[in-house]
Amino acid sequence: MITYICKYTPLELFAALGETLYEPNADASDFRRADALIHSSVCTHAKMLIEAALDSHAGSPRSASDSASSEAAAGADSQGHASGSDASKTASAADSQGHAADSDASSAASDANSLVLTNCCDSIRRVYDTLPAETFSIKKMLDLPHSAKESAVRLYAKELTALKDEYEKMSGTPFRRDILIREWKASADRWQDFCERNSEYIAILGARVSDQLRTKIRDLMPYPVIDLTCGGLRTMPAPPDRAFIDVPDKAPDCMPERNVASQGRDASDGPAESSITSGNSGCGPNAPEGAASGNACGDRSLALSRTGLTDDELIYEYAKALLNQIPCTRMEKTEARDIFIKNPSLAGVVYHSVKFCDYYSSEYAELRKKTSLPILKIESDFTSQSEGQLDTRLRAFAESLEPPATDPQENAESATKQTGNGKPMKNIYIGIDSGSTSTNVAAIDGDGRLVAWSIVRTGARAGTAAENALAEVKEQLKEDAGNIRRIVATGYGREFIPFANSTKTEISCHARGAHYADPNARTIIDIGGQDSKVICLDEDGNVMNFVMNDKCAAGTGRFLEMMAQTLEMDMSGIGSRGLKWKKDLTISSTCTVFAESEVVGLIAENTETDDIIHALNKSVASRTIGLVKRVRGEGPFMMTGGVAKNTGVAKEIERRLGQKLSIMEHPDLIGAIGAALFARI
Repeated sequence: MITYICKYTPLELFAALGETLYEPNADASDFRRADALIHSSVCTHAKMLIEAALDSHAGSPRSASDSASSEAAAGADSQGHASGSDASKTASAADSQGHAADSDASSAASDANSLVLTNCCDSIRRVYDTLPAETFSIKKMLDLPHSAKESAVRLYAKELTALKDEYEKMSGTPFRRDILIREWKASADRWQDFCERNSEYIAILGARVSDQLRTKIRDLMPYPVIDLTCGGLRTMPAPPDRAFIDVPDKAPDCMPERNVASQGRDASDGPAESSITSGNSGCGPNAPEGAASGNACGDRSLALSRTGLTDDELIYEYAKALLNQIPCTRMEKTEARDIFIKNPSLAGVVYHSVKFCDYYSSEYAELRKKTSLPILKIESDFTSQSEGQLDTRLRAFAESLEPPATDPQENAESATKQTGNGKPMKNIYIGIDSGSTSTNVAAIDGDGRLVAWSIVRTGARAGTAAENALAEVKEQLKEDAGNIRRIVATGYGREFIPFANSTKTEISCHARGAHYADPNARTIIDIGGQDSKVICLDEDGNVMNFVMNDKCAAGTGRFLEMMAQTLEMDMSGIGSRGLKWKKDLTISSTCTVFAESEVVGLIAENTETDDIIHALNKSVASRTIGLVKRVRGEGPFMMTGGVAKNTGVAKEIERRLGQKLSIMEHPDLIGAIGAALFARI
């Protein structure tokens, strides 16, 4: 069994040599062994490959045992979601994107004894150099050209021919050209299926995604998801006509079904057909009664024997097809990649990059210039450590793709109900914004008016803080507290509030709350306790684009809290002192730890506190403006979140924007108000 990772790997050629294939693609639990072998800043996909290879050699494939959310085989429904009941099926009956079941990945990983890589990037070269040759029966690095020019095709064809000859000699397995053509045609058919689809879908573009992340994206999106990353759908042109001849009198027997884990990661609208069928279910003497002798390997297959091409000509045409796939970004000419965003059925894009990847850091910016489609940018590291951050982004993006919800009119009958003392009874809708620093609760009535609110410290228990804040609101509501119709929770602690009827991401809730507070606002700047975000709205308050910074405390309320502690001040004092600065200083905006060290040094130099605080305000504003530029935010601007109460930060942001910020009396309530408005829908 051969381990591979690149779409330019000659999968069909290996199939023609009777080999099975395994593509490791599951999140690793950690990179302890990889970090001991290569530099810690190497692409994390390369580290995952090292971990998978070492696991395979040890006979205990951790990548398979940890794949709790990996794709099930052969059970994809119309939305691209896999059925767990089919998880035991072999990967030759893989789902609509060719992704194999956990059971097959586990078996494949433990059986993988050969490694064939392409020198697609420096990181993969390092993997090849790092893994010891004695770990594999075959260890091969293919020299992948950077273009599909005639000279490049000839070089790659020569390499593939040498590989074929070497493998035939080593294994004693004869080359089956009919299998090569059949597999090649099957790959081309799946690409053609995609090109002809006319139903809406979400595309994953950029660098490859892990099995777990792909599953999460599929589960959360409101449309089917097609993986068009460098590890996704292979975009093979069809074999030339000369590869096929007239159907012979007797079709050859099919090769036995082979167990391929994640073979080719091809995609189509429906479940992928197995391109190699078992000997008793397809063609030849064992074909079912009534099967046409020349068309028994599936509706699209042709019974293949000798071709009008010599072996060398066939391999040349095959090499040309491999290199003429829609290029990855390491190739010289990448203009053809625009086809991915020009399909009229494309509803949105999840653009993925891998931490420390060399090639996919710049394409996203170019895509934003070329299309107005909704695009979400995410980054992962082939571990589950950032799952919570990715979940919030993906859910918010999915919510933004759903049809806009409209505020309902209050039911006339409910409006006439009365309390025991004869007063009209109000329908009440509650929004709870559970943040890292504070838990905010807002109550609105059926007319959308804010009638009660509360802000409490979150502390160690999000659920307890939510209960306390809701109790305060109920006290304000008095008899109307008995008529709470619905509760919606948002924020990082939203999943830990068991009495909420439903949840919404803070992106959607801040957008709705901000539009409620100021319908003219088009860009929302929210700086909370542990993250900061910028959200762009249309004239109806719908989310058009957003970006989040939640991987580092720099530029957040937590950053300012830590600096206040270092300066031995409270947060109320730090908000106004920075306005009286005299010396213009600069403090790091990239790291809270580095910034704290700089502040300690400035204190030791007897620097004026006002000057230090002004530098901190500049640091937060600089990071915030960077987010605004990333989403191309335009005014009018609104600032929300607890940091909006910090006058110094707000004024520094205004100075850099060149515009005034709209700030409500209680800017930290905006998310809770938005959640309450969703509760009213």
